[in-house]
Amino acid sequence: MEHYFNANEIDEEDQKRDIYLSVCGKNTYKLIRDLLAPAKPGTKSLADLTKLVKDHRDPVPSEIIQRFKFNSRTRHSDESVRTFIAALRSLSKHCNYGDTLNTMLRDRLVVGIKSDRIQRRLLAKPNLTFEKALEIATAMLWRLQRRMHRTSKRMGQMEHFRNKSTKFQNHIQETTLEIRNKEIVTVVEEIT
Repeated sequence: MEHYFNANEIDEEDQKRDIYLSVCGKNTYKLIRDLLAPAKPGTKSLADLTKLVKDHRDPVPSEIIQRFKFNSRTRHSDESVRTFIAALRSLSKHCNYGDTLNTMLRDRLVVGIKSDRIQRRLLAKPNLTFEKALEIATAMLWRLQRRMHRTSKRMGQMEHFRNKSTKFQNHIQETTLEIRNKEIVTVVEEIT
């Protein structure tokens, strides 16, 4: 609407309100009228009307519910630390933590990390800041994932070796059976 007002050089607040009420549509006008009753829409400013509609259609979420969601969030096993923090930042949007947000993020990182080793390391650090907790957790998780990848690779190699070993053992058993069968056939032929 503001672009329309600027393009048509409409500066009067009453005029802006009247244009808004005439173009907002039947359903929106009825909603405004119902929300204001018994007052009339023409008695309010454009700012009041748009706030009224916005608050009705997009109400501010409950702070306690948003804090509950924030404080219940833990890191998923397949989720990076940075993705976990991004999810926490998104959840904190309506928590009204203000200046304490970094402290709350640090605490959720420590509690929600789901790794005893990383938690112990973070808890042992005196005067732990959010930035330091993020740095430590990210580095430790990266090293842990690298170690798991190497272990997985070794396990695959061991499985490959065991499969070859099993094939070799099967070959020995088959050869032994063939030799025994030939010996039995030879003995039977000698007897007969």
